[in-house]
Amino acid sequence: PPHHFRQPPSSSRQFRHTGSMLHSNNIHPMGSSNDESTNATSATTTTPTKSLPLMSSAPSPDCVRSFPSSSLGEEDPDTMKSENATRTTATTWKTNDTMIPLAVSECRTAILQVAVQVGHLSTALLTLPPTTPPLAQVAALVAGLLRVAHVARLDLRAAIHHKLALNRKKYPVEMCKGKAGKYTQYSSATGITKTEGQSVDMATTDDQDAAVPFADWWYPALEAVVQFREERDWTRYHQPRSLGLALLGELGELAEILQFDNEDLTEISAAKYEELFKELADVTIYTISLVSYYNDNEAYQPQETPFVTEVLQRVQEELNDIEPA
Repeated sequence: PPHHFRQPPSSSRQFRHTGSMLHSNNIHPMGSSNDESTNATSATTTTPTKSLPLMSSAPSPDCVRSFPSSSLGEEDPDTMKSENATRTTATTWKTNDTMIPLAVSECRTAILQVAVQVGHLSTALLTLPPTTPPLAQVAALVAGLLRVAHVARLDLRAAIHHKLALNRKKYPVEMCKGKAGKYTQYSSATGITKTEGQSVDMATTDDQDAAVPFADWWYPALEAVVQFREERDWTRYHQPRSLGLALLGELGELAEILQFDNEDLTEISAAKYEELFKELADVTIYTISLVSYYNDNEAYQPQETPFVTEVLQRVQEELNDIEPA
């Protein structure tokens, strides 16, 4: 990509990864429990006691393909062609009226926890000194998004990849460069409307061994999001408060999917699962954009360690400082 975000040498990008069990009560809603400014507001937050793997670990239904271990960048034509025979799109799911296993109560809880984390991040954007990035809050939000992905049994890395691929179609560079309009302004050219052309390919992880560890896809995901943004000259719009508002909007769309579902449901329709897949990716992409802003702005980098690495280290500590269940 044309932009290279600040990151340490490869030798210093090796972080502890146990394989690995994430204990959700070790993920503080505001990040590190050592952060005095966050302890008071999060003391009453309830978190599940269930152990979670670092990445989603779920049996893949016959209609769900696992995401290949290539980069998060542009779709590779040869790869796509070779997979064509086995690829099943969300449209096929809907036609077959497939039901996807999902612990709805746990997923609703995880989404509400993300809402708490976004709320704390919003508070930080309003109250922290201009030169102090909200490190603890951003790291807690990233960990919360990983928790939702686990509970929903989806591959968050693949969700980001496929949503970026869809967004490339919705926002052609030649039409939207430097503009902040909605994708519907380009529908006559793209054919993508609110009801048409929105399907993506689903992906879960087949098993824990096949899952790509978070530490391995974090940097490529950042690079892919930054490339998408810079190709369209959108950096000017991606300021912290703007991204905070964007996060609130996307979180609302994520919450809407399960807002009136019964707590005891153990499966949802493929169409609804597809929406969960896409909206979780949207929230994560905006979170990554916020990380990129603080990482690339020298005013927020008084420390030697880049912000993107600080976030990774915080999340890794929360995910790994536990004995596997």
